[in-house]
Amino acid sequence: MNAYGKLGVIMWDIKGSGAAAGINDDGTDLMYGLGAHYMFTDQLGIVGEWEWYDIDNDNDIDLFSIGAMYKF
Repeated sequence: MNAYGKLGVIMWDIKGSGAAAGINDDGTDLMYGLGAHYMFTDQLGIVGEWEWYDIDNDNDIDLFSIGAMYKF
């Protein structure tokens, strides 16, 4: 099993429509995360990640994901 970290910047842009009409905002904010992957064979494995986004200092977003990895 291998673990890794992420650190970066996210650029976002919101343009509301319908019930959210008039909500328009954008910005650039910090993101970071942790992840790990495990290879069952030399080509096939599984990966899991947690990412955190600090959107406009008011809203935080946590993203959890799990997926398959295939190396060719």
